[in-house]
Order: sequence, then structure tokens, then C-alpha cells
Amino acid sequence: MTAAPGLTPRTIAIIGGGPCGLTLARLLQVKGISDYVVFERDAAPPSSAASPNATRLRAGGSLDLHPDSGQRALREAGLHGQFAAMARWGAATVLRIAGKDGAVVFETGDDRDLPEIDRVDLRQILLDSIPAEKIRWGCKAAGAEMAEDGPVVTFEDGQVVKGVGLVVGCDGLWSKIRPLIHPVEPDYSGRTIIESRVAPSHPVYAKVAARTGEGFLMCLQDGKGIMAMRQGDASYRLYVNLEVPETYLDDGAVDLADAEATSTLLTTSPDFYADWADELKAFIRAGTDCYPWRLYSLPVDSLAWEPASVPGVTVAGDAAHVTMPYAGEGVNCSMADALVLAEKIAEYGTEREGLQRAVREYEADMQVRAKGLITRTERNGELLFDRQGAPHTFVKMVQSTNAQQPAAALSAFPTSPSPSPIVPAPPSDHDGAAAAAETVLYLAYGSNMCAQTFLGKRGIRPLSALNVSAPSLRLTFDLPILPYAEPCTSNVAPRRLPKPQEQQSEPASDRGRAPTWTRGLVGVVYEVTRADYATIIATEGGGASYTEILAPCIALAPPARAGAGHGSNPFPCRRPFLARTLYAPRPRPGDDDDDDRRLRLPLLPPCRPDPDQAQPSARYLALLVAGAAEHGLPAEYQAYLRALRPYTITSRRQELGRVVFAGFWRAVLVPLLVVGPWCADKRTGRVPPWFAAVLVVVLHLIWMSYDAMAKPVFGDGETTVGEGEGARGVNWARGRVLDEEKGALLGDMA
Repeated sequence: MTAAPGLTPRTIAIIGGGPCGLTLARLLQVKGISDYVVFERDAAPPSSAASPNATRLRAGGSLDLHPDSGQRALREAGLHGQFAAMARWGAATVLRIAGKDGAVVFETGDDRDLPEIDRVDLRQILLDSIPAEKIRWGCKAAGAEMAEDGPVVTFEDGQVVKGVGLVVGCDGLWSKIRPLIHPVEPDYSGRTIIESRVAPSHPVYAKVAARTGEGFLMCLQDGKGIMAMRQGDASYRLYVNLEVPETYLDDGAVDLADAEATSTLLTTSPDFYADWADELKAFIRAGTDCYPWRLYSLPVDSLAWEPASVPGVTVAGDAAHVTMPYAGEGVNCSMADALVLAEKIAEYGTEREGLQRAVREYEADMQVRAKGLITRTERNGELLFDRQGAPHTFVKMVQSTNAQQPAAALSAFPTSPSPSPIVPAPPSDHDGAAAAAETVLYLAYGSNMCAQTFLGKRGIRPLSALNVSAPSLRLTFDLPILPYAEPCTSNVAPRRLPKPQEQQSEPASDRGRAPTWTRGLVGVVYEVTRADYATIIATEGGGASYTEILAPCIALAPPARAGAGHGSNPFPCRRPFLARTLYAPRPRPGDDDDDDRRLRLPLLPPCRPDPDQAQPSARYLALLVAGAAEHGLPAEYQAYLRALRPYTITSRRQELGRVVFAGFWRAVLVPLLVVGPWCADKRTGRVPPWFAAVLVVVLHLIWMSYDAMAKPVFGDGETTVGEGEGARGVNWARGRVLDEEKGALLGDMA
């Protein structure tokens, strides 16, 4: 026996790398507790080179995460953004219930806050968030025992874990850690599920899709059940329930490797589904890759041990409360276990006494939650397979449950983005205590991508972050600030989507040409609290210049992990959602008689006659480049940002303008920018109208005095002298082919 290396008396040894163990590891990491190790029985991490079937076949299907358990754990772990982009919302949450004739007798709406995600995708999100050295692969627990100095866990490869601060058994149904706490073994439920897969290429696939939809179909009657669920790869998993002895499949009744023989037995035997609708029997015959799931459950009274009665040991997830899948709460309860345990460890520390107290409070909480889970599951099982009343008895229970639950809180993830690129955002100030707990999705595309600005300057730590493309917008630098010092900052403008036949140009900076990016805006969507979002508004002018809009966003493929390939995929994937972002529109010119120009312009945000004139400062561009690198934005987009040319002073006159002109106005502008957040509304981040008017007037005075006096005296304070027309302003930030249609029309009129 060999002691596992790198362990200390304060190490938290997590046995098992499923959703529970990995969630616990990630939460500990987020809470600043790095002395933990995950021991996982799989020989190696999931391979990106594996085929979809190979990686997903035995992954356990799809999960729906509940807002107060699984989703909450991911929020605390800073991973809800990644989850939201990969999850399936809307139609994927619909539950249909039918009888053995296949006729649907009940269907839920598509507004349930129960998004679906494939188990393999959830696991990958968690794996990607944990340092690789924190997971020991190929460590399958063989047994555990108590020694004088605490628990000792032995693995099949001969390694031993001992002398650590805490062993957490997250090793599932047949846990090797659970016997250290109590001797009760899971009971066989009397039911076995035959799982199979219907691929999109199968001739019956269209019928399965039409009957099931994008969500979950349950056909129930006579104590039997056929269930179908759509997966992330568009295939369907079928679950055929059998009421058979535990050893039925071991006794030679059928060889599951022979899909045809298996389906024949299931569709012709009167003990199974011989008298069910032909369409449903066709579903069974279409299934391939059959696999058995014998269903086990721990009894409620197994959760009666005295909390923290075994020093240095606890269990979580299925190891603590495995039960049947009839409540849809198994993984949710497991992730809630991880959340509570991590919170208690963070509260009391990793010394032995602190860990003991943390376990005591965690186990007391977990036992109550787990007893409720097992009780609900047993009740649901009785209703699902009620020989006399199903499916109607189960429908009544679902209706009762839905009546007690609010509709899904999908306002942050609308399923159908508006076709318009500029969509005014609804008011973000909500009253009530519930609103305070809500979060906002905020699309950052400028300096807020950089931690130096977002965390260091604004003091905002996002709950999660996700790299995205916003195809309906493009990056511009047309918000004027201060000549000679900070000529402009970033903004967005509408982008006309190219037609399929149009050739998009690539980022380039060779042959003296300025770089272009024609694929739309790329940025980072942060999930932030409403209080933090108000801080963003307050520190971005309090609404004096920027307007809030809703931008359709598409998640980008995550950056490649070390050893998994080169670069990252710059093209978007997954389904769109909406995020709030900030947009400074150019003021409308008004009517042609120009009689109100002098009255209107001082009250509107300033803009330059040529929106493509100014260049951002080197300081500002450096923040964009650093932020893109920190988040691993697509390599091509990073190259484009690095190739942008900043405003550069090239003469003594301009340097004098920086000292005299910019120095004078900086003394006026900076105090306003400092006072703005202080006087902004704490709920909305917006400054009072009078303050916004003062700020706008000052910016107008800056640029009026620049045009009238400073530029003739000191030279150009917004464009680098000598760079030529081809390098001016944002002409190097976009391709002509993607300009707004209005620009083309104006060009034709000229």
C-alpha cells in the first residue's frame, strides 16, 4: 500500500468526481479553500477526441436543474452563465403525459424554470472550472476503515488516503465510505429500466420527435411506463420500465447486446408491452445501445445517525440518500449537499475542530432534505405506476405541484431574441426583497472586460462569466471624451448581417491597411447582482451618455484546455439569449431648417461630425487587449484588438495641448466623474437629470473649445497625425460590407 501524495492534516479528500463531488470541489475553490483533492474512479478525463456516442452513451442522460438547488449551487460556484448557455430552456422543459395508447392527456407549459442539460455537459462545465492537478484519475475506492488517527480509504490501485482532515464520500450508490457511518445498504425497488437510444438517422426518429417534442414524454398505465427524453445531440433516450426481480437480466431472460431480441421480448410478452399502441412499440424497436438500470433506494430511517458521530467522515449525494429517479431531484439534492457543506467549511475553517462542527451542521441539514427527497420519490413512484389510476393520478399530482410553483424566471434568458439590433432594455429597478436577489446579464465589450477595471476600479466580482458573440452589433470608438488624453472610448453600433453569398474579410494589418473585424461584436457576458449592475451604470456616466439596450448573444465555444488542441473556435455555438449592454446613440439630426439646433445639441450627448474620426488612447486599448486575453476570447479577435492603432502624440504642439488643454479640462471633468456615482440612485445607478445635463454640457464645451481654439493652435487631438485616410478612426474597426444599409443609401444620394 502506498500513501497518496500531497495530502496534509487539513486536506479535504473528496471520493468521487460526479456532479456532487465536483460541485463541492469548485465551491471550495471559489471560497478560497485550496487544500482539497478529488479522487475519481474514471481512468482519465473525458476525451474531446471521442465520438459523441462514446462520450454520451453511458453518461446518464439529461438533468433538469432546479432554481433553489442545482442552479443556486452553480450561481455560487460562478458557473451559472456557462450552464445557461449550454442548457435547454423553453420547449425543452415541457412534460407530456400519455396513456398506453400514446394519446397525450396533459402537457405543461414551456415557462418552467427547470432547464435541461446533458449530464456529460454539466460534468464538463465543472471539470473545466477545477485545476487539473486537483483531480486524481483512476482512483476507484476499494474500501474504508477507521484507524486511531481517522479514516483510511484504500483504492484498487493500492493507494491509501489517511491522516487527512475530512473524507467526503461522494461515491454514489455503492459507496465505500457510507459503511463507516451506518451499515444500511440500498434496497432494490423491484423495478429495472432498459435504456436505449433513437438516433436522428433512424426512420422512426421523426415519429418519436413528433410525439415527444423537445422535452419529456411519459406514457403510463397498468403499472408500466415508457418514457422518452430529447438529448443535447438531438437523439432521444428511451426508458422502458420493467417490474422484474433484481436478477432477471442476469438469469438469461434476454441478451441486451442483441437489440432486436430485446425489443421483441418487450413488445410481444404480455408481461411487458404487448398490448400497448403500435406506435409506442415501434419506439421500443427503434432503440439501440440497450443498457440496464436497476433502481435502488436507501430507506428513510437510514438517515437517522447522529450528525458528525464519525470524526473526519461524511457522505453527500447518492452516497447519503440514493433513491429512485421519480422526483427529478437526485442531482439537485446532491448539489445542494455540496453547497451547504462548502458553506459550513468556509464558515468554520479547515482545522479539525472546525471541520467537525461544519459536518455536524451540514449533516443535520442534509438529513432533513434527504428524507423529504426519498418520501416524495416513493409517493411519485406509487402514482406513476398506479395500476388503476395512472396516468390520471400522476397528472393530478403534477397539476398540484405546478400550481404551487411560479413560472420560470427566464427574463434573463429570453428564448427569442428580437430581430432588431437595438432593443431598449426594460427598466432595471424592481421593488421588493425578491428583486434584490435577482441577477442581471451584462455584456461587456470595452474596458470592463479587464479585471483591472471591473474588479479593481469598480469593485465588481461577477457571479459568472461567458464569452459571447453579439452578431447584430459591431465595435466602434465614437464616444468623445477628452482630446489629447482620452480622445474616445468604445461604443457599439448596429451591424447589418451579411448575406450568405457575401465574402467576409479577415482581420488584417498588412500592406499598411488597417485591421478589420467583420464577424460582429465579441465580448463577455457577466452575471451580476442588481446592486453591482447599478454600480456599472453609475460608473459609466449614470445614464448621461449611454443607453441600456438588450443585445442578442450567442455563447462562444470555451477556450481549448491544455493539451486539447490549438486555439479556440471563434464561431458561436448553442442557442441565443439576451443580455443588457450600454449603447451611446448618435443624436438624430432633427428637421432640415436647423432652427432648433442650438437649443437641442447642448442637451444631447456629444458626438463628432465624423464618427470614424477618433482613435482611443494606448491606455484604453491596452485594457481591451488585456481583458480579451484574460477571458480567452477567440485568437483572431485578440489579434484584431492588438492591431488597432491608438492615438499617438507626434509633435511638441500636441504635447503642449495635452498639458494645457487636456490638463485644464481634466480638472473640470474628473471631479464630475467622481461625484457622479456618489449622487446616483442606489437602485438604478442613474444620476439625477440635472447632473446628467451638467456633464453633457461640460463635454460639449470641451469639444467646442477644441474645434474652435485648441485644434488650430495645438494640432489634432483625436487622430494620429500622418497615419493617412486608410487608418483613420474606426474605419480600421469594421469592413465596408457590414455597414448599415443607411450608409449605403446616403452614399447613393451623394
